[in-house]
Amino acid sequence: MLKRKSFIGVVFSRHNAEIYRYLYILTKNKETAEDLAAEVFIKFINTFEPKKSSPRTWLYILAKGIALNYFESQKNKGVGLHEDLIEDVADLDTIDNNINFDWVISAINTFVNPEKEVLSYRIAGNLSFKEISRITSISAGNLKVIYHRAFLKLKSKINGEK
Repeated sequence: MLKRKSFIGVVFSRHNAEIYRYLYILTKNKETAEDLAAEVFIKFINTFEPKKSSPRTWLYILAKGIALNYFESQKNKGVGLHEDLIEDVADLDTIDNNINFDWVISAINTFVNPEKEVLSYRIAGNLSFKEISRITSISAGNLKVIYHRAFLKLKSKINGEK
């Protein structure tokens, strides 16, 4: 029992910020992202099986599902739904260290899926293409092409707005 608590604590400390960032990109709301991130970790505690995936991949699968459920509930309440879901990307340093992360999120939100989703997983989530492939069921090779094209567009947008 103590080992499991320690494991969960390590997983939380390693991945809480990136799961929050990913959910913030999707929801565009800090409080909602915090609530959904808490829900992700609660569900992780109850459902994680080490033989099926890495903790990080499982967290992103849960986060995507919980975000979709959230958007569906908002849609049922008559609240606007962000039709194109995002998922984060990891190469921000190659763009510019001084770029405001909120501005990058806004720029990513202008894309449509699958570009938006792949950029989100890579930039905010810092996920490998193999991990993204497990989540999206798109081959790693196709993801690399989608990412490369989208990243060039993102870089152009950012450099054009400076």
